[in-house]
This record gives sequence, structure tokens and C-alpha cells, in this order.
Amino acid sequence: KAQGTSSEPILFTSNAASPAAGDWYGLRFLATTDAASTVLAHCTVQYAGYGNAGSIYINGASPTLNSTTVENSSNYALYYTGTVGGSVSNCTLDSGVHLLAAGSVDFSGNTFNQNNAYPTTTYSHHVGHIVNDNTFTNVDGDSYIDVVGGNITQDASWTDAIPYLIRCSPTIQGTDGTDGITTLTLEP
Repeated sequence: KAQGTSSEPILFTSNAASPAAGDWYGLRFLATTDAASTVLAHCTVQYAGYGNAGSIYINGASPTLNSTTVENSSNYALYYTGTVGGSVSNCTLDSGVHLLAAGSVDFSGNTFNQNNAYPTTTYSHHVGHIVNDNTFTNVDGDSYIDVVGGNITQDASWTDAIPYLIRCSPTIQGTDGTDGITTLTLEP
């Protein structure tokens, strides 16, 4: 548990005299972590992302991230793989999320400071969780969410917060919702 407060936050950063993105690997949460007690609250993670796995790497784990900032990353702010869960709320992320994982992560109240070098990359069934109730800043003509595969089996809405690059043929299927039909709504 790393539970700071707004007046007493916790800082994870480089020990270099002149810090730079990628100075250290970052935080790692693996399948053996206890989901109930894995919490980052009012934390800042800076200058991480050495290698290719993101500043906060989550493999088969379900941490809770609340009011946490990830900045000056050398790649993805959050990198999910395996079967994951947990939540990300009221966080500020300086680059995208790599969410090519099974399971579901609840995203709410976050600010994604779009980094076109590391856009949010995800399966189609995660898109609705990422774009709804979150804000995307620094969105320009080159910005997008990279949708790379998967089936949509729950009702979802894809907002106009950011463009989508769909590099797959998502299948919308199932009996979700009160009408018994899974529905994908695309906002104009």
C-alpha cells in the first residue's frame, strides 16, 4: 500500500542528478499481489519506463490506483497484460495505456495527456471503459486510440473524445442489457 494524501503525497522518482524519462523500470504488480491490499493513492511516478513495459506494469494483478500521476514516462503510463482487474480513478497519465489483457479495469475521472508516440492501445471490449467518464487532452490530428482486436459482449458507447484507429474486425455479440441485445453506440 502506498496511500498518501493530497497534502502528503508519495513520490516515486529517479535518483539521477538530472532525471530523464526511463531512468528506472517503474512499479510492477504481478499475479501474486493481493488485490485487496494493492493500492496507490495520491502518488506520483516520475521518469520511469526503462525497457518496454510501461511506468506501472500490471501482469495478472488487480491494483487500485487513485489520484495518482504518472509523468515523464519513456513509454506507456500503464501497461496491462494477463488477466487483470482493479480500478484507475482520478489519475493523470502523461501517455497512453497498453491494455491488451483479459478481465476488466474500471476507469473513471482520469485525464489522459495524449502522447502520440504511446497512444492508448486496447482490445475493443475495453474501449467503452476507457473513453467514458475520462478526459483526453493534447488531442491533435495525429491522436487516436489504437483498437487491435476483441469481441464486444457488453453494451458500450464510444464517445467522440478522441478518434479511433480500428485495426481489427470487432464482433458485437451477446445478450447484454435490458433489451437482451448487446449494443455498441458510436457518438458522432
